[in-house]
Amino acid sequence: MHKYNMIQQLINIENGGIKLFGHTLNLHEGINQVVDKIGPKIAIQEQRVGWTEYKVTQFVYLDDQITVKLLFQTGELKIIELYHQFKALPEPKDWNDWTAEFEITKKKKIDEWLNDQVGQKRVFAWGQIISFTDKKAGYSGIIIRK
Repeated sequence: MHKYNMIQQLINIENGGIKLFGHTLNLHEGINQVVDKIGPKIAIQEQRVGWTEYKVTQFVYLDDQITVKLLFQTGELKIIELYHQFKALPEPKDWNDWTAEFEITKKKKIDEWLNDQVGQKRVFAWGQIISFTDKKAGYSGIIIRK
């Protein structure tokens, strides 16, 4: 199977959603809909004024560990974040082992993964998919958002 088709099981570029544990979650779904679909697999991570962040149970996809965060604004799914731990790129053991060079390499790997899976297009009628690096916090990931 071609990699592009494989990712369609995870990221849906047609409507800005992802498929987790056999259920499709789309941007703009209500928090109750998402909880009904995958409730036992998520837990509230943080709440702030108007926003609730859920962390999804980590899972393996194409040999890599993936963590998903779902951010709801006033009860509506607005942002989906994906964080990879690539099997071929071991994570630093702790903050002392972390380097900027590691994060540059990881960001390149994320970009390659995303390009291989969804192609070059990043802006859609429903929103966008971006890869990013937070240099201050020292991590990289993917955001799907309106």
